[in-house]
Amino acid sequence: MLLASSGAVLVLAAVAGVSIASPIAMPLYRATPLPLPRPITDDYSALTNDGFAAFTVYPPVEVQGLYAQGLVVNTRTGTSSLVAPIPGAVRAYLRDINESGTAVGTTVPMSSAGTAGPTVYRNGVAEILPEHRVGSGMAFAINDAGVIVGRTRDVRTGMLKPAIWTEQSSGWSLSVLSTPTSRSGMAFDVNNAGVVVGLAETSTTEVRPVVWREARLEILPSLGGNFAQAVRINDAGQVVCMATDVTDEMRAYVWSDGHVTEIGTDLPGRIDVFDMNNAGDCVGSIAGRAFLYRNGVTMDLNQVVDNLDGGHFYRASAINDYGEIIAMGSSIGGFSGVFALTPVQVPGGTSIALFVVLASARRHRYCGSSQANRLFNWSRPS
Repeated sequence: MLLASSGAVLVLAAVAGVSIASPIAMPLYRATPLPLPRPITDDYSALTNDGFAAFTVYPPVEVQGLYAQGLVVNTRTGTSSLVAPIPGAVRAYLRDINESGTAVGTTVPMSSAGTAGPTVYRNGVAEILPEHRVGSGMAFAINDAGVIVGRTRDVRTGMLKPAIWTEQSSGWSLSVLSTPTSRSGMAFDVNNAGVVVGLAETSTTEVRPVVWREARLEILPSLGGNFAQAVRINDAGQVVCMATDVTDEMRAYVWSDGHVTEIGTDLPGRIDVFDMNNAGDCVGSIAGRAFLYRNGVTMDLNQVVDNLDGGHFYRASAINDYGEIIAMGSSIGGFSGVFALTPVQVPGGTSIALFVVLASARRHRYCGSSQANRLFNWSRPS
């Protein structure tokens, strides 16, 4: 069975005992190792259209008492800059970055007396956002307008609640989004139209993906299991979700205009989705293999990189509107760690990146070089 996608001929090839689409005419991507100064601590990263990637890493050994710190890397030059945490922090996680260079994450203090909670980083300064119960909140995403979403904790009930922070002339303002029957919930992403997605408990035994439009709650479908969550929303309003099926296997789908399209329906094993761009391309991991979902086709990234050299990509964690991808791999050209995957030419001389740009508007994870320089005091190479 032959499939056409972005000018490349695709064939269903056997990979590790399963069928997964991969191009046979020409590789789609080339991998470049990112020599980070320290190893990453978790699965999360963000990638701007300018090529800046945000991670959380283990700090340098000479930094005593700090066990996680934000790092921003220019994937096109390999230069990087550690983000200064709140004084007294023991962990300073970085989760997202927007067009103006403002980043968000979470601070964990060294002691109960320290400052903790959702954190915004801008102009070289880290600032804790307001909470209902201090020290229990997290910031997960920020859009171009500076709207931040995450979670806080209700003082009276102790339940986690989806939170949205907006900046007023008097400072940051916190609002809690509604949940079904006032149960727990969290907000994971917000697009440039201000539409928020996340999860909410709908009963004592069920969690569902939700969308908040101007604070109005909409519950999205599940895949038959008891757990589902919305992971990302793009500016076209497409939402990518993870959900358990009737066998309790974690799967994924894209929700768009009321329709559900499952990802990797013919592939066995757990699916984790980490990011989606404005073209609707999704990246993540299926049964320990990094994948790219594009135009209804799920591709194993191990089959579409021209310099794999016998290595293995096990997770893709971020994708921007040019189709550039952040992936984690091992033994690729003698290097194990984080890689930038860059689209290369396909038959006809047109790059995959061009198709992505023509098909989409810019996503909120874009950081202009001048803004980035102001925030992190980077000296951007020419």
